[in-house]
Amino acid sequence: MMTSNANTISPSLRQTLDRVANRIADRKHEIVDLLREEHPEMSEHVATTFQHCIWWEGCYYCKGEDGEWQRVRCFM
Repeated sequence: MMTSNANTISPSLRQTLDRVANRIADRKHEIVDLLREEHPEMSEHVATTFQHCIWWEGCYYCKGEDGEWQRVRCFM
């Protein structure tokens, strides 16, 4: 469940993402490429801010140096 900030995630989702991130491939390059044409500033932000990105249940989530996950983009 999402909290009031659309990019902030719940503690239970955070635990799930931490668990699955170790088993699935990093998709940071994918989301950076997808955003580059439509949202170049966001693409650059993702490229420079986040360490690791994954695809989970229709959304890209990225984890920063602070260890926090953020929802970056969803495709439903």
